[in-house]
Amino acid sequence: MRVTQTMLSRNALYRLGQRREAMDDIQNRISSGRRVQKASDDPTAFSRAERMTTRITQNEQYLRNIDSSEAWIDNTVSLMQSLSEVVIQAKDMANRGADGQADANIRNTLADQTESLLQEALSIVNSQYLNKSVFAGSDTQIKNPFVENAGVVSYLGNDQSMSRQYSENVSIEINVDGQSIMDTGVFDAMSDLITSLRANDENAIRATIDDLKTAGDKMLGLTALAGTRSSNLRLIRNRLEQTNIDLESFRSEARDARLDKEIVSFQTEQISYQAALQVTAKTINLNILQYLG
Repeated sequence: MRVTQTMLSRNALYRLGQRREAMDDIQNRISSGRRVQKASDDPTAFSRAERMTTRITQNEQYLRNIDSSEAWIDNTVSLMQSLSEVVIQAKDMANRGADGQADANIRNTLADQTESLLQEALSIVNSQYLNKSVFAGSDTQIKNPFVENAGVVSYLGNDQSMSRQYSENVSIEINVDGQSIMDTGVFDAMSDLITSLRANDENAIRATIDDLKTAGDKMLGLTALAGTRSSNLRLIRNRLEQTNIDLESFRSEARDARLDKEIVSFQTEQISYQAALQVTAKTINLNILQYLG
């Protein structure tokens, strides 16, 4: 086949275009910081980077779950501690009422104070967080899950737990349901104390002291359980954050450009492009001279 000057010119222009495209690709990698931006750049590396991205996204959602769960649990623990303090005060009322020196008037005054403590306890267990009842079980839309009628406290919520997912195989309960609080006997003990103080019944008042102590111990157990869940969440958070750091590193290795290497490559391509440009210019000029000649 006869090679004409036109064919040489076309080939020169084609090679020049290739050099230009190579320079553009390198510039794009430098500006974006990524060596692999689409599957065609490097199918294996692209696939690996996509898997890393998916895992990082999942872990970020788990971390958001932890943020909301920790806030809920911390609020729960604070409320439980406040309720325990009310129980301690009620027990103090019982001790003062059981004193043999206390008369009917003193015990009646103590009954008034204990009723105030009962209302304070009800306010605590009916607390809301983010417009959701904290101790209503899973039925968080109930505004007041605990109600009092003639000194008797009833619970209207359920005993269902609320769990949140923190990995594919890990979930933790975040709530203390109201039935668990009822089962401590705290409200029955306080109601019995009020009745006994009103009746000026020293023996009955003494009986409520042990009931309040038992209720207080059970309350502390529930508080400790919630605190343990909070500690577990901190451990999970640390693991997820470290995992994401590692995944970010692996993803960077798979898809990110090494700027020092890319800059050297760009300079090399630039020299090649300038040389190709000169060759092409000479070829085209020669072709024009032949045409004019």
